[in-house]
Formats: sequence, structure tokens, C-alpha cells
Amino acid sequence: MTAQEWIERYVAEVGRMLPARNRADVEQEIRSLLHDAVEAEAGGAEAQETQALAVLRQFGPPREMAMRYGASQYLIGPLLYPTYLTVLRLVVGIVLAVSLLGMVVGLAQASQSPNLFDIVGGVLGGVIQAAAWVTLIFALLERLNLREMEQMSQGWDPRSLPAAGNADRVSAGETIFTVVFNVAFIAVLGALLDSQGRIAVKGSDWTSMAIFSAEFMRYLPWLMALLAADAVLAVLTLIRGRWTPLLRLAAIGVNLAGVAVAAAMLAGPSLAAHAELTLAFDIIVAVILVANVVEGVQQAWRLWRSRALGWV
Repeated sequence: MTAQEWIERYVAEVGRMLPARNRADVEQEIRSLLHDAVEAEAGGAEAQETQALAVLRQFGPPREMAMRYGASQYLIGPLLYPTYLTVLRLVVGIVLAVSLLGMVVGLAQASQSPNLFDIVGGVLGGVIQAAAWVTLIFALLERLNLREMEQMSQGWDPRSLPAAGNADRVSAGETIFTVVFNVAFIAVLGALLDSQGRIAVKGSDWTSMAIFSAEFMRYLPWLMALLAADAVLAVLTLIRGRWTPLLRLAAIGVNLAGVAVAAAMLAGPSLAAHAELTLAFDIIVAVILVANVVEGVQQAWRLWRSRALGWV
């Protein structure tokens, strides 16, 4: 591989961690610095691969380089902050919209004058809870990211840089959608669903008819845990910018857990509070089961194909 190709790999890896507004300028600056350093290392001759790798070692891991462009000690640092803001806005918007819809329905069907302060407090509580969950997840990931950066800086090898067009790279849009959907779903369930499987509006005596059976409510903590695990994995892939063997193994584990939970739900008593809804619930759970099987098989196949672990 040529010295230029190693430089481009390094620049691409740093660039993916930078905010879009100044990414191009920073990439150009880093590329120029690397070219100058490699030329100096080569002493006017044509730069060799080993010389480029030596310069990259001096520059340090891409995460460390990205942190130099604005990073310090933050609750959520610059590497995660753009993604954090995107996820926060979408999750809060979804939870607010669902909560307001529930408030309107509750006011329209309340049998007596509702306590508006309690209703507004319930809506704000749901929004604050959603924002808190998103912030907590990203703050924890920030701490993990900083520790990883410290470890990498001690023994980083430029040869570990992925190709700019690596097939293991993730789609930012698709991954962010996964995070938003999962966190919003968890927040909505926590804010609007009561222990009897009904949608309830705080501050009002209105509740919907029972939708979910007691059997479903027993599975609810497991479902929320699976959604949270899937969201954390999605954020970790955004941090990495690609699927690593360890992340693929973790995803396969989450898929297997999802298959086990879905199979148990299908085999057990009805998840619906009313017999008329049983078939619809079974179809939804069956679709979830198949989706987990398909995704798990895809992850296993991609892990094998990449031969990243040297199994084949």
C-alpha cells in the first residue's frame, strides 16, 4: 500500500468523528500536515509505506487527533455531541407529540374536570425523562470512549486503520433512526402505559381500555432491556464508525435474546387483553422473531466473511 493511501485512511477516520460544518477544512489541514511530515521523513525521496506509518504513529490514534480539534473534559464531548443533539431532538419531539396526543384524548374523554397542572406536569415529566435517558446513555458512552482513547494511545498501530470504503462501515442515518426509535419507544411506554396494560394520562381520570394482557406486562421489562441494548449497540457503532467483530458478536447476542423472548411470547398465553386482538399481536411478535433471526444470520455471515477473527 502506498504512503498516500495510508494518509487518506487516517484522514477519513479522523473526519468521520468531526462535525460536518468544519470537517472538510480540518481534513484538508490534517492531510497537509501529514504530507509535509512524510516528505520530511522521506528526505526529498519518494515516500515509502514504512515512512508514512512512522509518521502516523507520531500523530497518534485518529480519536486522539479528533479530540485535539475542540475536545476536552465534557459531559458529552465533540465526538458524540452532534449525534447526541440529533437523537435528543428527535426523541424529545416524538415523546412530546405522543404525550400531547394523550393529553388531548384524556381531556376530551374525562368524566370530570381534570387537574391541568398535573397533566402538564405529566407531559413535562415524560419529556424530561426522555431527555435524561438520552443524556445518560451518551454520557456513559463518552466515558467509555475516553478510556478507550487512553488505552489506544499507548499501543496504537496505524495498520489497524480501515479502508475508506470498508464494507463494515455503518450508515449514520439508519443507525440514528434505530437509536431514536428505541429510546422514544422506551420513553413512551414508561410515560403512558400503566401497570394494567392501559394508556393513562397523568392528572386525569381517563384511561384507555386494557390493551395488553398481564402476560405482556411481565415481558415488558425484558422488551425495554432489549431495546436499550440495541440502542447502546447502535451508538457504539456510530462511535466506531464501523462494525467490529466484538460489536457483531454483541449484536448476535441481542438478536438471540430477542428470538428467545419472542418465541416465549408466542408460546405462552395471549398478549392481548381482548381475544379480538390476539391474532394481530401474534403476527407482530412473529415478525419481530423473524426479523431477529434474519438480522442475526446476517451478522454471523458478515462476521465470517470478514474473517476478522481469523477463524477461516
